[in-house]
Amino acid sequence: MQKETNNLEIQEDNAILRLNPSIYPLEIVYNAAYIMIDESFILLDGNPQQEIIVNIRKKRKEQDIQNLVMRFNEELLNYAVYKQQSEKNKALREAILKRVLMTNIAQPTNADPKMPGK
Repeated sequence: MQKETNNLEIQEDNAILRLNPSIYPLEIVYNAAYIMIDESFILLDGNPQQEIIVNIRKKRKEQDIQNLVMRFNEELLNYAVYKQQSEKNKALREAILKRVLMTNIAQPTNADPKMPGK
């Protein structure tokens, strides 16, 4: 059994997925691969500037390679959206953190016996 499209080749116990790094940067591929390491063997190859080649192999005979590929694709999407939202909200998170840190700066009081010169 071998199915092939432009960027996906599925065989009986493994699949080769070719990714465009402008859509899925290496960082996102690493995150998706890390989530999948309990279920499958993930081998990465290629040039991260041009094309990332992901080889997904079954760890157990009863696994369905198509399900593993679909799960990997779901994880790619999950991390791509997370990264996009994280970048979109970066300024807001920084403003909130700055406000929290400014609010929590200890103000010396005259009643504090440990403060010198008071």
